Amino acid sequence: MTMPVRARWRALPRLLRWPLSALIALYASYLLLGNLLLNTPLGPAALNRSPDKFTMHWGPALTWWPGRVVLWDVDLQGHSARTKWNVSAQRMSGQIRLLPLLHRQLLVPQLHVRGVRGGMQAAAATPGTGAMQSPAAAQATRAAVAAAKGAADTPAALANERAPTATPNAEHSATTQPPAQHLRVTTATTTTDAKPATPTTSTPQSARRADTQAGTPASPTAWTLQLDRIVAEQVQAVSLRQLHIEGQGQLQLGLFKQLRGGPMEIFPSHAVFESARVRWGQDEVMRNGQLRIDASIARHAPDQASGLAVLQLTDALIAVHGDTAALDVTRHAQGRHTLATRAGKGRADGELRWIRGALQPGSQLQWRAPLHDSTRTPAALLGELTAQLQVDQDMRLKVSMPEPADAGLTLDADLRVQGRQLPVQSMRSLLPRTSGHARLHWQLSSLRWIAALFPDVDWLTLEGEGLVDADLRIDHGQLAAGSRLQVPHVHAQVGVMGHAITGQASADLRVDADASGQLLPALALQMQQFSIAHTDAPARPFVQGRDLRLDLRTRADARNLSSLRDATRAHLVFANARVPDLRAYNRYLPQQQLRFDGGNGVLSGDLQIEPGGRIGKGGVRIGARAARLQFAGLALRGDVDADLRLQRGDLRAEQFSLDASSIQLRNVGFTGPDGQHRDGWWARIVLDDARMQWRQPVGVDGRVRIQVRDLAFLVALYARDRSIPNWMLRLVDAGQAQLTARAHWQGETVIVDRLQARNERFQVDARLRLQGNQRRGSLLARWGLLSAAVGLRGDTPEWHLRGAPEWYRAQPDLLR
Repeated sequence: MTMPVRARWRALPRLLRWPLSALIALYASYLLLGNLLLNTPLGPAALNRSPDKFTMHWGPALTWWPGRVVLWDVDLQGHSARTKWNVSAQRMSGQIRLLPLLHRQLLVPQLHVRGVRGGMQAAAATPGTGAMQSPAAAQATRAAVAAAKGAADTPAALANERAPTATPNAEHSATTQPPAQHLRVTTATTTTDAKPATPTTSTPQSARRADTQAGTPASPTAWTLQLDRIVAEQVQAVSLRQLHIEGQGQLQLGLFKQLRGGPMEIFPSHAVFESARVRWGQDEVMRNGQLRIDASIARHAPDQASGLAVLQLTDALIAVHGDTAALDVTRHAQGRHTLATRAGKGRADGELRWIRGALQPGSQLQWRAPLHDSTRTPAALLGELTAQLQVDQDMRLKVSMPEPADAGLTLDADLRVQGRQLPVQSMRSLLPRTSGHARLHWQLSSLRWIAALFPDVDWLTLEGEGLVDADLRIDHGQLAAGSRLQVPHVHAQVGVMGHAITGQASADLRVDADASGQLLPALALQMQQFSIAHTDAPARPFVQGRDLRLDLRTRADARNLSSLRDATRAHLVFANARVPDLRAYNRYLPQQQLRFDGGNGVLSGDLQIEPGGRIGKGGVRIGARAARLQFAGLALRGDVDADLRLQRGDLRAEQFSLDASSIQLRNVGFTGPDGQHRDGWWARIVLDDARMQWRQPVGVDGRVRIQVRDLAFLVALYARDRSIPNWMLRLVDAGQAQLTARAHWQGETVIVDRLQARNERFQVDARLRLQGNQRRGSLLARWGLLSAAVGLRGDTPEWHLRGAPEWYRAQPDLLR
């Protein structure tokens, strides 16, 4: 007969019954309190103390043993400095080791998740975002989610991270990896059912690495997370910003992380998606796909590698097989061509192996897609686009599109990159290792890179997007002879001498070679219409013109695609641009002494710019008809033609030589010294040994030679009150004269010194200083035996008829 339970219990020794009673009571208390905490609002309230950073909610829950928890209908949401994420699961169960919690270590040997959906989106930075100090179960879940996001992240998401300096010797380490590293990733994925080692007895190989590999030490009070094996089954959907993956997925992940800036590591992990549907935004990229990712990331501190630099510490295998969408050439309302996806059947197959910054031999990726053209009526199937990447000891990329005669977009490229290392933080550094050819007729979203080919020409920018027609031949990053690039439409801006010249232009880049094989790159830019404005007032142009040409020619001592910064020469030419209002020039003139009061004119330029931005030679021509001017308070009206020849100048310093420059005044009318209006006066001014400073305040200093019709204008500057002697009035009309003088103009100050005017009948010497509203000077006139001098202070002349030469010689020169 079976003994009753009560009898059996009483049959036990008293010393044994009391410990067993205490254990049963303790276990019952745990079951009651643990399940009460999980199935009442007390549990979520304890976890969600910082809802702006992390929240976790669940439905029914069960714990039947200390450290083991089962949750149903789990929903987690988190927010970090750059991203926000959410994960939902139908069921989640795991085991947490309790004793290591006393040492601020969260060790989770296993975590099983089923029916998973997750997503990550970009988010604005939140002040104070940091690691969460939550109870053990919440920390385990959050670490698992963060690790899952990192393992499934894509280059599109990583592109938003700021990339620091790449890890040195990445190529060397990648090419010298032993074969065991290839096996490590594969072996981890083929033993997913193996029982993980218990942390108290052994630690995964990657977790045993010395903490000295990490750079910045973490806080001594920081928690350490180690999740040896996270298994997610029935992963239904994953979203990483614009990338959306749906299907039947499985994930196995291992993670080590020390909070508060400590090191982290991803153990060999594995993810698989069957019947996958992949979307980028709203566009379907792949369907019926098979995705496989095996990856591990070496232990490192955050300051050692962040953003794309993490790839230098990553070993990975990515395999993809599936159907893709077709492509369609479309045209926007603005007339721009672009490629878009459309319904159709393409195919993508490939397997890429990546070890510490380098693709491995045998990696390959193939893609083909039907190409349609919706710009035609009716829409037409052009053919098939194919792209292929193959990796042996080098990398080879081939892209081919069908090329009908009237295709809006075409591309044909065959490029070989020496070596297998990919500098993910600076793909531009691939150029010196690249050879091959590329022909394209393509709509590019930015054309700034064309001007960047000439870094020494920092005064030229090309803005906006445009259609590019190019046939490029590349030899180890160098543009080879025969390369050409044409841009029919681009918004260009040229900055010269404080002016912004902007307009719609066409650009033509060609590379030729001389008899010795030296390359001769050249860029021809032509603006069909352009405007010129002051750089400090770009919205108010004062010149409108047509047909501006800019030619850049560069010696090819070291021409390559990443820098064409050798001796670049530029030639800028435009003619007869319209100046609607001549008063726009007043900002460069001493307005109280010389200014335009009205009129219109034309502007022409021909500048040759030497290496370093220096003006070798060139000129600016200004023309005006019936212009109204003021000089020293004297009103003039007439025609002005200025030919400023700029030589031996420095464009950046805005200083030039004006030797041989000339200014012609014709058909000038003004009020003479006798109070009578005079017409038909003219003057021809030539600058000798003259220097000009274009930077504010504008200035000119040098010697001038002037030929004038008569001296009426000169004498009118000194005497306008009809106090002039009669013989001097006759001198005024005594015919043409040759003048020489030293002139200085700086800001609002104009000085004319040592002026001498002569012909066969008379001689005149003069000095004049104009500053603000003040006029100061002296003049000596001699006609045969007659002489007279006049001193000028303000508007009142002071005549000296006796001892005039002596008085004039006693006056100091105004310039040294």
